[in-house]
Amino acid sequence: DEPIEIGPDENMHDSMIEYMAERSRERGYILGGGIISSKKIGINHKEYGVTSLGVWKFVERALEELGIDAKSNPFSVKITGGTNGDVAGNELKLLLAHCPKIQIMSITAGSGAIFDPKGINKEELNRLVLKKNIDEFSPDKLNEGAFILYSRERKKEGLVDQYKKVIKTKQGVQEEWVSSDEFHGEFEGLIFSHVTDVFIPCGGRPETIHDGNWEKLFDSDQNPTARVIIEGANSFISPSARGKIQKKGIPILKDSSANKCGVICSSYEIIGGLLMSDKEFLQYKERYVKDVLKILEKRAVDESGLIFQRYRQSQGKKLYTDISNEISHEINELTDKIYDYLIKHPDKIERPYYSRILLSHLPDCIQKRKKFRDKVKYLPLKYRVAIISTEIATRSIYQGGFEAPFEEKLEQFARHCCR
Repeated sequence: DEPIEIGPDENMHDSMIEYMAERSRERGYILGGGIISSKKIGINHKEYGVTSLGVWKFVERALEELGIDAKSNPFSVKITGGTNGDVAGNELKLLLAHCPKIQIMSITAGSGAIFDPKGINKEELNRLVLKKNIDEFSPDKLNEGAFILYSRERKKEGLVDQYKKVIKTKQGVQEEWVSSDEFHGEFEGLIFSHVTDVFIPCGGRPETIHDGNWEKLFDSDQNPTARVIIEGANSFISPSARGKIQKKGIPILKDSSANKCGVICSSYEIIGGLLMSDKEFLQYKERYVKDVLKILEKRAVDESGLIFQRYRQSQGKKLYTDISNEISHEINELTDKIYDYLIKHPDKIERPYYSRILLSHLPDCIQKRKKFRDKVKYLPLKYRVAIISTEIATRSIYQGGFEAPFEEKLEQFARHCCR
């Protein structure tokens, strides 16, 4: 039977993931606990920040295109998603670690929202990141003009819901209660209103930005309130709104490119489970994860670089999101073509250069240990062919692709791929 592998998404807690893996083992499923990724005997996405790593590399490259060195120059950011969430929390962690001159102007999350005109206090943010929600931010750490909205602290004033709001004024911290309309107006306004270099949606409802409100990303003079948008969250902006926003001047780096490291990581978790026992995986886990993170970083750097390269080649005529779709389509199409060819000619993958390609796809932890390296040849044929096809297709597209005659070019590329 064809094995099915799944990856956790929002609202999948660790206990649920471990339960599914254990049930899969008990029922004798072909992949055992490998049915789902992000386990203890695996690579927990939140613990290692695998999705956010790719988003960060896209942020870094986008800023470079704007003439900003993220690691040394000042720049400003607004972000959606919880400080204790997977993607937003880890993204904040990376930004705070790598960007000493960053100003994080606002964070909008399920528990509340915060805005600070001078940049949110970094020391206090570091205290919260991956541990606590934004509504636990200490109001004493606010700068003048800053405020916090609390979505979980409300009271009734007659029949009207009121929400707690804390403001920092010259006189100090002041508490007030605002109506539901005022709360939601200010809450949503943080996404659109104030100007930043980068907007990184890392959480929120699908299509939060849509045809009915996308124009709010531009001020009354039609100037953009963000110079670039990096989609950490899936489908935060509707497809049609994406096109309109870009045509009016804000580049959008699409979710399927910017946050794809999470999906790639899941595939490496499954490979690790096939080549190592549970005991071995735990023994080598930190080294294996370190190697996987290195691979993920390179994939994000390669893809973001190709997107900007193709945009320049089109002389700005193509939308960034369309370029992302093109790249995904080309990689998938070429992968399928190579797979179909090699599965019909399985003897070819025994050639040394195909074996090198297969090994090159794997983390160094596997490549450099004979006991794991020797197991690779015992992987099911479909798996080996799929790995080789994916590696060749990905490298080829990132390096410019190859044209017909297909078989000749494939052999030529494969021979020189891993020299």
